[in-house]
Amino acid sequence: MKPRLYWLEIDITYACGMDCLNCNRMTGIAPGRPEQDVTVAQIDRLINDSVRLKYPWRKWFLVGGEPTTHPELHEILDRIRAYRTSHRPRLEVTLATHGCGEYTQTILDTVTSAFPFLTVLNSHKTGAVHNHFIAPCAAPADRGEHWASQHVYKGCHISRECGIGMNYHGFYPCAIAGAIDRIFALDQGIASLEQVSRAVLIEKYQVFCRLCGHYRPMRDNSHTLLSPVWQRAIERYSASKREVSYAH
Repeated sequence: MKPRLYWLEIDITYACGMDCLNCNRMTGIAPGRPEQDVTVAQIDRLINDSVRLKYPWRKWFLVGGEPTTHPELHEILDRIRAYRTSHRPRLEVTLATHGCGEYTQTILDTVTSAFPFLTVLNSHKTGAVHNHFIAPCAAPADRGEHWASQHVYKGCHISRECGIGMNYHGFYPCAIAGAIDRIFALDQGIASLEQVSRAVLIEKYQVFCRLCGHYRPMRDNSHTLLSPVWQRAIERYSASKREVSYAH
């Protein structure tokens, strides 16, 4: 599956608080940390590189986690507004929110008033169970050693339908790959926009798809499914503070 190169999901934070079962950013079982927020400096670098490379972005999605929890959301949107005005006036910018709680609604009211170009995608979540969620932590690598070792991973619909991903580590074939890297500490983020290409992103499928439940979907939303490789990774994540960040 070819990644959609000109759509970008930016996981600006992994803070959330909803604890949804089988969240594909794993924010309930591996809560986000402040150092995992995308910084304004990182947004500046993204924009500067985009201008220098004349990168033909079509859509940006600010996601998470819950983007309204980001302490510098207003500053990030300020930077994006300036970029759109000067360089990409047709760039579509969407903020995805769970929409839960008075604080979230207050932030949404503030940013939509200040930034009229911003579209809000509100899922109106009220609880932790969502029957349409696929279990992301049921790794194909744990479903048969012979199959996993021989298989050539080709991606799934996520990178095609949602675009490529970016988080504090760098760029990925999809945003879920970035969330996997956050927990497994594989240090596989692509460090700069200049290095992003379809060929490089497809190579990353071999790293991330073997760990991602979206590749061989399962649904069981009575609890969060964790295959053995994920159980070990979550234990390591919980015990470790180590982070390797996309250069500020």
